[in-house]
Amino acid sequence: MHLPPIGKRILKSAAAVFFCLLLDQLRQGAGIVFYSCIAAVLCMQQDVSSSVRIGRNRVIGTLIGGVFGMLVLVGERWSSLDHWLLHALIVSAVIIGIIYLTVLLHQTSASYISCVVFLSVVISHGHDADPFLFAMNRVLDTLIGIAVAYAVNAVHIPWRRGEGRACLCDLSAIDGRSAAFRVQLRRLQERGVHLYLHALLPPGANADLLSDVHPQGIALFGGSLLYDPQSGHYQPLCSLSAQIGRTVMDLLRESGCTSFAYVPCRDILQIHISGEAMDPCSEQLFQLLRRAPAHACIFSPPAPTQAISAISTVIASEKLPSFEAQMKAIGDIRLYVWPLMPTHALVVLCPAQASLHQAIDQWQMDGVHLQVITALMDEEALFARCDTLCISERASREVREAAERCGGVGIQDPIRAIRRCLRVR
Repeated sequence: MHLPPIGKRILKSAAAVFFCLLLDQLRQGAGIVFYSCIAAVLCMQQDVSSSVRIGRNRVIGTLIGGVFGMLVLVGERWSSLDHWLLHALIVSAVIIGIIYLTVLLHQTSASYISCVVFLSVVISHGHDADPFLFAMNRVLDTLIGIAVAYAVNAVHIPWRRGEGRACLCDLSAIDGRSAAFRVQLRRLQERGVHLYLHALLPPGANADLLSDVHPQGIALFGGSLLYDPQSGHYQPLCSLSAQIGRTVMDLLRESGCTSFAYVPCRDILQIHISGEAMDPCSEQLFQLLRRAPAHACIFSPPAPTQAISAISTVIASEKLPSFEAQMKAIGDIRLYVWPLMPTHALVVLCPAQASLHQAIDQWQMDGVHLQVITALMDEEALFARCDTLCISERASREVREAAERCGGVGIQDPIRAIRRCLRVR
């Protein structure tokens, strides 16, 4: 019988329990370590963001349940109520209030733990000599377990087996919201593989993914701009000319589209927004960008002296062919088109000289085994340079043809491509 290997989540859960028991010894048994261990195991998820989400729910639920439990105990002792029927009615009524409060706070996922903590305070330990001390320790023990789970899950232990390997992954080839993809990308890093990403939108638009996956570098807009996640520094490699930038934004305004022009300014990425009232898709993109740190949304065109790394817009599918023809007529522009839905597409316009092959030179990958996973990157120079090329099923016909000329490998599931990289010795 084939037995599956013991995964890292199992080992990290065991480590979190060990540290909870160790902290209990340092506290000299002041709390109840059982609750710390339970919280640590429940909050140990496949990635850090999931642990944060589960931990936040437990913190909110524990605080609500603990506060309500202490209030009920104070009320009963102050009024000298000692009848089991009244006690049962009060506890049942407060349960209604607790669940309703979580609904009002939009924290319905915390209602379960709120009720559990409340009942453990008022029923299991209501007759203790000092139930208030138990309630406070119950909250503290849970917080300790959550903190330990987060700390253990955030630790990255690199494996030496992956030294000398790198993976350049096009974010359009994967679903960055999927926990499965995040786990596989983290596995690459844990094995010592250097991870680099290519994105059509700024880092802030992929903040959820980057909270779990910490790449060595990110190439933006086809390689016209590099971003270093460790230092938060932007490095422009090329830009659109002022004349082309103005022409593109004028055409977008005449078409009734909103334009987003990206201008790096030291370690801040200025996003100049131009156009009339936004359509729902453009509004969604704006809301995504404006919440991001190190981004500055400005409702005015960039100055003629400012270097524009790229321009993006959301355009209706029926207008796309004529718009592409207009851009080809301008020249010196590379277009990336990514369908958002059947009715609209995200269009990113980059300088024609933008090159991911040039980005690799900046990252100094000489002598490194490089795997490329892509759906939109269509540079034959990049494909010829990499050691392993994997094309997503989302890739366009042009990308597939360029990959075939360079001996690319078709992969239906990008997770298989990542696992292929893990098998390379």
